[in-house]
Amino acid sequence: MPKITLGVTLAWCAAAAVTSALLGAVCHLRKRMIVMGVVCAAIVANTANIVYELSRDPTSHNLFPLELAMTAFINLFGAAIGLAVASAF
Repeated sequence: MPKITLGVTLAWCAAAAVTSALLGAVCHLRKRMIVMGVVCAAIVANTANIVYELSRDPTSHNLFPLELAMTAFINLFGAAIGLAVASAF
């Protein structure tokens, strides 16, 4: 069973930060829309991963709602950092 490590968490957070910074610099959307898009994309990706792993082992993700909440929180934090960086320039 895969476990979330600090490196994976930081990679997700950094990916959210870079994505939101690029979208904030290039697109003329509201900041709230960019954050929602980045977080929703991460939740969809994590849900696809959970569905795949559940098809292989039905007992592997007993606490998947907590996984989705952690994904949302981590990416919300990263998206906020990315937008703050984009707004500074």
